[in-house]
Formats: sequence, structure tokens, C-alpha cells
Amino acid sequence: MEQRAKSLPTSGDPHHLGTTHHLGRLWHAFSDGSLIPVVAGGAVNVEVVSVTPELPTLLTISETARELRVAKSTAAALVARGDIESVIVGERSRRVPRESLLAYIDSLRGE
Repeated sequence: MEQRAKSLPTSGDPHHLGTTHHLGRLWHAFSDGSLIPVVAGGAVNVEVVSVTPELPTLLTISETARELRVAKSTAAALVARGDIESVIVGERSRRVPRESLLAYIDSLRGE
């Protein structure tokens, strides 16, 4: 995601959803996923903080489970059955390519 300076939105900008706590601070949340810190006296120009960080190229089974919001054993079973493609890195480290996880999620939408 390209990061850019931004102030509180004007008409035509993303919709303000309200405020939220994130990283121990209070933030303005917007419909495009951006956050702007709440500052005494109003918002100021700040860098946009992405709510959803980009996935790494290769994910561990634990990271895959966290992204799917399932138990680690469920993610491991999906990989073992071949529902989610994985690769071996080095001698024993099994990793799930980001594209494989996204393809699995897309296949769930098609059902």
C-alpha cells in the first residue's frame, strides 16, 4: 500500500467510521482501512497506517492458521490433505506461499 500524507477527509474522501483503539492509542478509522491518530485540538497531517498488513511471501502453518482464524491443527490438516499447497524450505520447514493461501480463500468463495 502506498503511504501518503493525509488529513481528515473532506467530501469525496473515504467515510469516517469513528474512533478505535489500536497500538495503545486512539485513532480515527476510515472506510479505506486507514487510521489517523486522534490529536488534542483535531487531526493533523500524518502518515496513513494500514490496518491490514501485507502477507509475507511464505507463511508458517501458525501464520496460515492465524490468517484463516482457525486452529493450528486445522491449518496443518488442510495443508496435509493438499487443500492448501505448500512447499518445503531447507530440510524440514514447510511453508505456505501467499498465493496458495489466497487461492484457497478464493475457492471457498466459489462453493
